Amino acid sequence: MAQRAMFQLAILARSQADDEQARYWHGQIQDQPGFALDWRAQYRLAREQGILAYSLRDSASALTFFRAALALAETHDDPEFQAISLNDLGTAYRHIDAEKEALDAYRRSLAIKRRLNDSQIGTTLSNIADLLVGLDELDQAEALFQEALDQQRASESVVQLAHTRESMAKLAVRREELPRALLLAEESYSDFESMGSATDQLRVGALLAQLYLNSGAVESAADLLSQLERQSSRMDRGLPARWYQVSAQILDDNGQTSEGLALIGKAIDASSHWSQDELLALLEVQARLAENGGNLASALAIQKRLRRLAATHAQRTNDRDLANVRVLLEVAEAEHRIDQLEVDNELQRLAIRLQQSRTVAVALAGLLGMVLIVAGAFWVLRRRNSDQEQIRARLQQRMERYRQSLNALKMSSERLAGVLDSSDLAVIALGLDHCVIFANQAALRMLGIEEMPTGEHIDQLFDESVSPALDAESEQMLCRARDGRSLELKPRLLSLEEEVQVIELHDPDQPIPVDGGLIPMINRHFDRVQSFGSLLQVPKAQGGISTELQSRWNRIDQELRALSAQLQPVQNESRSAFREHLVELMILSLDIWERETGTTRVDLAEKSGIWRVTIDEGRLRTRAMDRYLQLSRLPKNPRWREVLRTAYFVLSECTGDHIEALDRLADEVRRDASRLGLA
Repeated sequence: MAQRAMFQLAILARSQADDEQARYWHGQIQDQPGFALDWRAQYRLAREQGILAYSLRDSASALTFFRAALALAETHDDPEFQAISLNDLGTAYRHIDAEKEALDAYRRSLAIKRRLNDSQIGTTLSNIADLLVGLDELDQAEALFQEALDQQRASESVVQLAHTRESMAKLAVRREELPRALLLAEESYSDFESMGSATDQLRVGALLAQLYLNSGAVESAADLLSQLERQSSRMDRGLPARWYQVSAQILDDNGQTSEGLALIGKAIDASSHWSQDELLALLEVQARLAENGGNLASALAIQKRLRRLAATHAQRTNDRDLANVRVLLEVAEAEHRIDQLEVDNELQRLAIRLQQSRTVAVALAGLLGMVLIVAGAFWVLRRRNSDQEQIRARLQQRMERYRQSLNALKMSSERLAGVLDSSDLAVIALGLDHCVIFANQAALRMLGIEEMPTGEHIDQLFDESVSPALDAESEQMLCRARDGRSLELKPRLLSLEEEVQVIELHDPDQPIPVDGGLIPMINRHFDRVQSFGSLLQVPKAQGGISTELQSRWNRIDQELRALSAQLQPVQNESRSAFREHLVELMILSLDIWERETGTTRVDLAEKSGIWRVTIDEGRLRTRAMDRYLQLSRLPKNPRWREVLRTAYFVLSECTGDHIEALDRLADEVRRDASRLGLA
């Protein structure tokens, strides 16, 4: 009874944003007699701690607590609690934009709820559908939204039904199904109106007005906008950003461009009310209205502000992505430590039990005499074998969990490297000891090095020491590279405590180098033009592109497509030859090494230091090197420099008859790389 009251007090404190008081009651619950034997109380406390951490935006702690709750539910085979915890995990993963992990958790929760014939699965279906929309799986999302709608109708979940209809209306807009989007938006608006949910009603009403306008029902859009304005004033609620955009567009279409500009300006002045995406959308409308009104200077100034805010927003988004990856790393590391501690504790307990069994066996042997000594020894032997089998079985289970944790940590590290390597800026990631963890291709080119300087101290990359300035937390510094050039270093701080420091490198005197090679250059610009074309679709759908601009775009697009189509076979042929030569070079290098030295590919990987050697089921393996021995297994973007380094290492160690052939093949690979613009 007391424990239940403490849970209620903890929930009340959390709802009032009193996190210290909530933690106090969590501690009191743990101190209650019998808590260690009550797994349901442990589950409920772990979930409450996860919800508290989630409300405080401590995603790493929230994931850890939710995983602990799930482990308890799985250990005691409670499917209802498993479904709840998986749904909690999906929500936490979604908060840090880990969409694939969130989708996996939601789907596992949905599968359990289906087995339980749970009537309240509409929310989980909607969550999965929302994620699929973000991943452009629109057909699957449509099917799940429809199933969620049916489930919510059956369970009479009015609020969730309205939200699902709103989401389906937005999906219909993406699929260019305007009549269906109008019907769904009208139903959602009517649902929120009947419930008296003012904030939801204003949001969906603005969406509905936009759909009216897009369908040509200008009067209906204007009437609804006026109704929403009166309702906002009556309920003392702010209007959504979409309301201002649609209203300004109607004014502009009616020749009242100046009034539309004034309305948008009023909305932008209240920028503290908008998200960054909403503010950027308002600025786009303002720039378009200024251009339509003939005020080109004002339109240009607005565009400059828009680009500046967009660049800042992109940087913040990148920082948030890095922070989210860091959360996954922290969770994986914490789980690995927990698993290791559990393995150690289990081994200690088994060792104690084994020792106790031996002691009992020896005492019995002494008391029962020579006859019983034989029986006691036989019993001890059987008991020892049984305990050893248990140890082996439990160790196997622990090792499997340990491997899963390592795989998750490796995936998170690779995602962090992928985020850094996709940046156009030159970026170096350092650990706490100022040693290099990762450097993207732009940084390698700027520093004039080809190989990743992993493990090297940051001072070894420059002609002067920069670590003291990093320790002093300097915002910007100048240093000299090895070739004597001056470089500008800017340490970047992430939004949470980091064990990884990210540094941007800039050359203040030289322009950013452009890749050589005609084919890569044309393909790169063609991709950019295609991206620009996709960006044009948004204003095009709103009727904001002039005929002249659209005509120019079409001509450029056709010319680039024709040029790319003519040159693409040349690149494909060169790339195919390059990949074949890479495999031939790797096979020949390994063949010469094994014949000349009498050792294996594992020895080649270890002595050269180029390829990683792993232990799999007690055997040494070179999985990365093996992928370069078959054309069918060759990566899409092969690490050709490592293959060349391997060939040169074999050339330096061996002096057989096939050295000249290996040297010629290595030169051919370098020429292939040069033709493709890789070298």
